[in-house]
Amino acid sequence: MPKDIREMKREEPVPNQTNDMKSPRLLSVGEVAESLGVSTAKVYQLIRKGELEAVNLGRLYRVTPSAIERMLDRLSGSGQQGS
Repeated sequence: MPKDIREMKREEPVPNQTNDMKSPRLLSVGEVAESLGVSTAKVYQLIRKGELEAVNLGRLYRVTPSAIERMLDRLSGSGQQGS
């Protein structure tokens, strides 16, 4: 009989996944909000306005750390090219 998912240990490796994988970590809207020191409503607003790139997974949005860096670069002006 399969284990109940709540009983599975977090330490058990996920099949076909290695530490060498280059897949990006996806952050929840709550994690993004916490890391930026803003509300989740503000993060949703940034996503809706297209200022923060996000992946839509059904009813969920996920954001890569690199998307946050690109947004911050644009907002701070360091992403500007040319002079």
